[in-house]
Amino acid sequence: MVPGVFCANRHFVDPRVPRCMFCDDPISQTSVVLVDGPRPVLGDLVLGTGESFPVRRNIVVGREPTTDPSVQQGDADGWDLSAESLRLSRVHAAISLDGWDVRIIDRNSTNGTFVWNADDDAWDQLDPGQPRRIQHGDRIAFADITIAFERPDGA
Repeated sequence: MVPGVFCANRHFVDPRVPRCMFCDDPISQTSVVLVDGPRPVLGDLVLGTGESFPVRRNIVVGREPTTDPSVQQGDADGWDLSAESLRLSRVHAAISLDGWDVRIIDRNSTNGTFVWNADDDAWDQLDPGQPRRIQHGDRIAFADITIAFERPDGA
C-alpha cells in the first residue's frame, strides 16, 4: 500500500506527477486528496526482443536470481536472463521499489550495471550497492544486455 491519488478516470497514481501515467489526464495539484491504495505496476522492463517483465515489486536480475535470499523468501521476483548472456553474474542487479520510485542497484556484478546518460551521451556505470532512481524511457545495461524501462503495458 502506498499513498496516492485518483485521476478523473479513476487510475491510482503517484501524487507527485502532473499527469496520469495511464491516460495522460492532468492531476489537479490544488485538490489532491491522498489515499492509501495498492501500488499499480510502475512500468515494464523491456528487452530488445520485445520480452518484458512488469515492475510490480522488487526484482532480482541475473543468471541465477533464485539463489538470492530475497527471492527465496518471497520478497522479490527473480528475472533469469541466463539465455540472453553468459556475462551476467548469478545475482547481477536488483530493481527496488520505494513508494512510487523505482531504483536500480548493482549487486557487485562482475561486468557492471549501467544507465544511459543522455546529457553526456554515455553510459554511467553504477557503483555496487548504490541505488539510482530510474524513470520511464531510461535505458539500462546489465553487462551486454540492454533493456528499456517503459511505461506500464497498456499505459
